[in-house]
Amino acid sequence: MKTRVTLRPFGGVPVEAEVELQPGGEFSARVAGAPFEGRVDRLSGCEGTLRLEERAIPFVAVRVGAELHLWLGGQVFRFALETPADPARTPGSRALPSGEVRAPMPGRVTQVLVQAGTEVSAGALLAVLESMKVQFNVTAPAAGRVAEVRCRPGQMVELDAALFRLEPDATLGHEASV
Repeated sequence: MKTRVTLRPFGGVPVEAEVELQPGGEFSARVAGAPFEGRVDRLSGCEGTLRLEERAIPFVAVRVGAELHLWLGGQVFRFALETPADPARTPGSRALPSGEVRAPMPGRVTQVLVQAGTEVSAGALLAVLESMKVQFNVTAPAAGRVAEVRCRPGQMVELDAALFRLEPDATLGHEASV
């Protein structure tokens, strides 16, 4: 499957690219006219290793609406995707059936904007993480009530660390307080 993307490094110049994924994680790409081939080894749903010739580069990738935020070997990039996001996912969140909202990337918590008991609507801003001087908004995946806050400002968190636990509430919607 070929995908066209615009690579938008934070603070950099956008670059057009085309990527074709092949079975087994192999890929071929053309970035700014230059061809690349390699392999992606996934370790979990959003992290893995990008292999280009002899180089192995760790990555974390998180879809945020029509963008893909990529932490690649210590640098952060934002990709504008031409394919629509899955409507079942809410931008900026990683939630489990348990109601846990998890860190989409490693970083430092700079702000916690809710407390236990706060009612939130889907997409409400819960916290802000910072990694490599780039801020990332952590949002509520669905309407509900914050049952637990498991992070604090200044705390360093790893990828997939539990930040919040939400209790879903079908009666909460647009009128929620956050």
